[in-house]
Amino acid sequence: MAIIINDAAGLSSITSGNSYVLGGDIDVPYSWTQPNTYLDNVSLDGAGYSLSSLYSSLFININNSSVSNLTVNRLYAPLIGDGHTMQVENILIGGGTLNGGGQGALAGALWNSDVVNVVNYAEIFGNDTLGGLIGVCDSCRITDCINYANIHGDSGTVYETPLASVGGLVGHFQIETNFEDAPADYGFFNCKNFGDVTGYSTVGGLVGFLINDKRQYENFPRSTFRIIGCENHGSVSPTAAAIGGLYGDVHYGGILGFAIFSMDEISNCLNTGAISGGGCVGGIAGETSNIYTYLDPDVLLLDINRVINCVNRGAITLNAADVPPTAPDPFIDYRYAGGIVGSMRYLGSVIDCLNEAPVISNAEGTGGIVGYLLTGTISGNENTGEVRGTLNTGGIVGEISRFVPDEEHILPEDRNIAIVENNRSAALTFGTRSDAGGIVGLANNGVVINNNRACGAVQSEQSYAGGITGFVQVTDSPRETFIENNLAANPYVRAISGVARVLGGKGSTAVVTLNNATVSGSILLTGAGPGGVTYDNQPVSPSDTELGATRMQGGTAKCADGEHFEGCNGCVPDNCPPGYHWQDGSGCVQDTPKPPEPRPPHKPHHCAHAPGYYHCAPVFCVPICKSRCR
Repeated sequence: MAIIINDAAGLSSITSGNSYVLGGDIDVPYSWTQPNTYLDNVSLDGAGYSLSSLYSSLFININNSSVSNLTVNRLYAPLIGDGHTMQVENILIGGGTLNGGGQGALAGALWNSDVVNVVNYAEIFGNDTLGGLIGVCDSCRITDCINYANIHGDSGTVYETPLASVGGLVGHFQIETNFEDAPADYGFFNCKNFGDVTGYSTVGGLVGFLINDKRQYENFPRSTFRIIGCENHGSVSPTAAAIGGLYGDVHYGGILGFAIFSMDEISNCLNTGAISGGGCVGGIAGETSNIYTYLDPDVLLLDINRVINCVNRGAITLNAADVPPTAPDPFIDYRYAGGIVGSMRYLGSVIDCLNEAPVISNAEGTGGIVGYLLTGTISGNENTGEVRGTLNTGGIVGEISRFVPDEEHILPEDRNIAIVENNRSAALTFGTRSDAGGIVGLANNGVVINNNRACGAVQSEQSYAGGITGFVQVTDSPRETFIENNLAANPYVRAISGVARVLGGKGSTAVVTLNNATVSGSILLTGAGPGGVTYDNQPVSPSDTELGATRMQGGTAKCADGEHFEGCNGCVPDNCPPGYHWQDGSGCVQDTPKPPEPRPPHKPHHCAHAPGYYHCAPVFCVPICKSRCR
């Protein structure tokens, strides 16, 4: 039978192996005595009552226990210091302020725990490993939780520790300890953040940093990590390294010298907060990396590192000047911005996602969906947000490349893919330097770019602009790049001092198959084109074989009979009902009825068989006194 607690003294008397229930609201004195440092097998049911003015943690270290149905007001320390194998549910933290590193309003750290329906309003201040709910979480499952408070990771020399992580719900999430009774799925499910999150490194609206170290063990299929159905509505504004609307950096980069990570899936998630920073910046994820594929080809993990059916509506801004001079070199080198993912490495995929916000960067590798992809697939996505970068700027992806193997790191050819297919970009793509493309900025080492639709304007302030692809190059042994069955419905494609085509340009060793492009719009070029030919505000021409365009006529796509051109939809059937026809700009309009053919005038003729009658029609004779011929 549960022991009833009515006052702070009852809280102090909590011991292992017992169940407790609150008998009423308790205002906890500042000088109260905490329970024993180590507790095990404890159950505390708040019964809907509240604890107020907690200046120290209710539990310092607690294992194999549960806390539920509790409201906490005026919280100034984590409710739980460290918790192992915990069940925490139905907790409302109504307000307060916490200061210091390695903490969250619910717990400083949790291991192998389930957290359900926890809501936080307590503001968090510190330098590293900060979360609205939890500072560090190892092998946890977090469901239906919400953070409304601002999280401030604003101080400290964060590069001195690998735990420099700040998140709206969790700062540092790891899957390292081998818990035999751990849940099958780790991660976040149907969680939301509404607070603004700031920090110096690895910052996310939901979780700052993830490392899945159990991938190196034989039981790795059990150690899955997913983020499903989650939302971020707060701004994320750090001043360095990988930043994401839902999670920041899942690639350690140069802090430890190498990264250990594998993320399984982020799906059905939404970001509306403005995301900014100086490293890898993305509306959903700053950087994801399936690093084990690179480190050990024997551990070839399939169907992981996926971002599926996610939406970004928050403005993405990358300012390279925001990287402090103390940052390690990898953070200086990796600066990519994407509407969905900033940087994705090793067998990643972004599928059926939508970006509706501008992506602005003053660094290379800027894309409406992905800034940089190394080996993987980008498929079925749509971008309607303006994309502005410097070098390698694309309406869908800024830069994409296949993995370049070496003696130690080899991927099977059937897995070493780089595919951009069935995507659509309807916004301006603008590069202040070179290699701007309506779909892809730079394609490297053999890329497949098929069945995409680009209907936004493309402009490069220097050389190489492409309605579909800005530039193709090869840094490894020659591999063919395929650019086929794409629609370039750009209002214009302009290169101020270079080449503008469906494919802007290619390296001397690059092999490209370019065919069956449907083209509409003008290719504008103020510099000299191939063969010294100068284009100036001239429509595209079928005679330019470099275009690879087979369905075009001047600047307008040539559609088959019974079809019309409809922007990003390309040539579509007229589908007009009987009595209607297609008219550009108006759609199906009613056919104009033809006027009846005028009858020839009738000349009166005498009816021989009837005197006094006249013939006025082929058949009838009418009396002259009663009728006249008309």
